[in-house]
Amino acid sequence: MEENKELDDFIRKSIKEAGLEKPAVDFTDAVLSKIRVANQNDSLLVAKPLLSKTTWFLTFAAVAAIFGYVLFSDSTTESTWLAAVKLNKLTSFNLSLNFPELSFSAAFIYGSIAIALFVWLQVFILKQRLDKRYVAS
Repeated sequence: MEENKELDDFIRKSIKEAGLEKPAVDFTDAVLSKIRVANQNDSLLVAKPLLSKTTWFLTFAAVAAIFGYVLFSDSTTESTWLAAVKLNKLTSFNLSLNFPELSFSAAFIYGSIAIALFVWLQVFILKQRLDKRYVAS
């Protein structure tokens, strides 16, 4: 208790000696003008994606081409582009995923397409909402 009283007395004495500072007359206007300038600078920033639409398209096309080649290539063919480059050892690996007994029903295919469409639609709508929220702020 006594320590707190001594500390309290010391603080009161220090405040009386130093006095209270009064802000400048235009303090509020200066702070608000700095806030306005900061908001204007933020609105000038335009968010750019890291990868352009062309890059995404080319990446998707390359992945689709690789999957198509792996799924639909004939693994028994001896003359491949690997043989032409003299990498015959790599041709011994069977990377194809040919499933002769594998078939999908029409309902499964339509359901998969519908799910993919709705996921894409949800991402698109959420992106639009977030873009509007970012511009409005």
